[in-house]
Amino acid sequence: RSAFSAMEIVLVVAIMALIFAATIPFAYRFRNQQLHEVLQTDFVQVLRQAQMRALHSEQGDDWGVKVLSGAFVLYRGRSYSNRIPAFDIRYRVHESVAWTGVPEVTFRRGSGVPFTGGTLRFSGPSGSGTILVNTVGGIFFE
Repeated sequence: RSAFSAMEIVLVVAIMALIFAATIPFAYRFRNQQLHEVLQTDFVQVLRQAQMRALHSEQGDDWGVKVLSGAFVLYRGRSYSNRIPAFDIRYRVHESVAWTGVPEVTFRRGSGVPFTGGTLRFSGPSGSGTILVNTVGGIFFE
């Protein structure tokens, strides 16, 4: 006979279901790790963009980044409260991400050095991370 029996088909489907079920946790963990890395990389890139804009005195002003609930904002001005809103660039972040530490970093025009350094920590379903901006303008993450 060249046909498959019902038992053979059920057995193959059951094995495939077990393999699929076993890979779901790994796929979920991989996805979360990727989301974590993207968030960290994006935030560091926006910090560096603010630093470069300040270093080159773009628009003749200081530039900074402010962490808000559900977003971070690249802004022009000495502080977020004294910024020029027309230049804001908003980057959305999932609402489940919690931020602690320094809520904003502003870089000096002409030097790119922050007015104050500090540590920002974020945590969410995808994991947690730490970003350090030191007083001479170094930006590091772990």
